[in-house]
Amino acid sequence: MPALEIYIKQTGHLPDVPSAGQVAKEGISLVKMNATLLQKIEELTLYLLAQ
Repeated sequence: MPALEIYIKQTGHLPDVPSAGQVAKEGISLVKMNATLLQKIEELTLYLLAQ
């Protein structure tokens, strides 16, 4: 099983992305979240191109 799949099954969210509970409790910086989402889109695009 890939490490990413194990991480998601254990935590319920992607690495570097806060959980919904954490966001509800602590709030979130939209600038930081936008940068994180852009990073995840890039990772996904590279993964798809490798397929």
